Amino acid sequence: MNSNLKLLPAALLVAVLAMAGCGGGGSGETTTEPTEPTEPAPPASVEQLSLDIQAAENKAMTAKAKAEGALKSAMKYDDMLMTTEVAGDSGAAMMAAQAILKAEMDVATALTDAEAALTAAEAAQMKVMELPENHPHKATLMTSADRAVENAEMYVDDIKDISTGVELEAAVALVVGTDKKGTPRSIANTVGEAIAGALAQANTARHPHTTTGPAAEIIAAHKLVMDDSRGNTWEEIVMNRGGSVVRMPIGSSNAGVKVSSVAGMETAKLWADATQRPSEGADGVAVSDAASYMGIPGTVHCLGTDCKVTGGKLDGSWYFAPTAPATHWVRNTDNATRVAMPYVADSIYVTYGHWLSVSGEDWTVHTFANLSDSTTAGATGTDATGALAAAAGLDGIDDGDKATYSGGAVGMSVRTQGSGDSKTTDSGRFTADVALNASFGSSPTVTGKITNFQGGAVNPSWVVNLGQATLQGSSAASGVTVTGGRDGAWNAQAYGTDATKRPTGIFGGFSAHFSDGDAAGAYATTKD
Repeated sequence: MNSNLKLLPAALLVAVLAMAGCGGGGSGETTTEPTEPTEPAPPASVEQLSLDIQAAENKAMTAKAKAEGALKSAMKYDDMLMTTEVAGDSGAAMMAAQAILKAEMDVATALTDAEAALTAAEAAQMKVMELPENHPHKATLMTSADRAVENAEMYVDDIKDISTGVELEAAVALVVGTDKKGTPRSIANTVGEAIAGALAQANTARHPHTTTGPAAEIIAAHKLVMDDSRGNTWEEIVMNRGGSVVRMPIGSSNAGVKVSSVAGMETAKLWADATQRPSEGADGVAVSDAASYMGIPGTVHCLGTDCKVTGGKLDGSWYFAPTAPATHWVRNTDNATRVAMPYVADSIYVTYGHWLSVSGEDWTVHTFANLSDSTTAGATGTDATGALAAAAGLDGIDDGDKATYSGGAVGMSVRTQGSGDSKTTDSGRFTADVALNASFGSSPTVTGKITNFQGGAVNPSWVVNLGQATLQGSSAASGVTVTGGRDGAWNAQAYGTDATKRPTGIFGGFSAHFSDGDAAGAYATTKD
């Protein structure tokens, strides 16, 4: 070591040596390590490129299908916005309006998806173009990529046409209006207000109650017809027994008549008179008007070329058609006849319900209830009122001159909530429970309640108190309904099958006016 270095302080010596190690001989130059060259990204694999191309094309195709489905939905629901189209159901109108606006958003989303798919297809196309010219799969991939881009461009254009097309714009305009301020809620309010006008306390003439049901020409969606029969129709009986009902062209009925097969049945169970039992039948010809299926009158037809009787049983294409398809039948409880006639017609039951009509812009809610007497179908009942007098003068009755009746009600209702710009008015059908208390004697009366309102335009806490009404033998009793809001009206008609027994049931109609809505309906009850 240089002897002069020995004379330097230790710290300075370290610094000098450090400079020497860095080449610091006073030249001021530094050296830099060479940088490793960056490897270019490897070209995309053929498999990955193929997947990317197909994925982009599929995404664009899916987007177009979504847009087409959305347009179809909008076209479906634009016919479900008006009062007449939804039969006064504001909830249905609001859901239809929501579906239309959702369709508009779905088309916009589909366009975004298709444009993203086009971008992805173009990116894949560029990667294919970057492949070496001598790449064995470049030509095939290029064809696929070009097709994907072309199709994606076409799908984007198709969706744009849907987005700006007359059909979608017209459907949306029905909801938002020309001022673009309409909403599904405002659509619902329009329907609700139309029915509210009919049910208002001041408009009693626009919610009448009668005993006459809707005419046949009233469209099905605008009417509801119920009954409280305990029985079933012939078709229901056949189905409940595991059979099937089909329509067959018989006679002049090209539309077909409902029939069920009776192949395998004993002729004695269909024809009590042995002289009427067939040995064979002609195609489409009624064998006998006196046929009876388990007590239900009708006709038997041979609807084929294989009809015959073997061992007293029908074999082949034999079918039964009831004389009265709509009649209700109940189990026969008469021990003397129930084997030959397992079913008999339900003697008396109530048919009730409601329907809508419109004159100009004014809607009317009609309610009705009447007695359906099935004597024409073989029942033995009558439309007697039943015993209304005190039990002391009646044989076999010891009920303390009291009886309760229960059943159901149906009708139309309106409920209003909020105020000002936040006010909502809903309308629609409802169901409810009816409970009546009858007191018999020289002045028989009935009171009761209607509770448990169910529907899209009700307040579940609604209670209708039915004020006392005097039961009469030949006409309906009338009374007042009290709700805590404004008074309404109701009526009650008793009926029965035997003048020496208490009434089988009580039916009628009512109107009710609450602090937050209105309702009108019809009801039917039977003795508990």
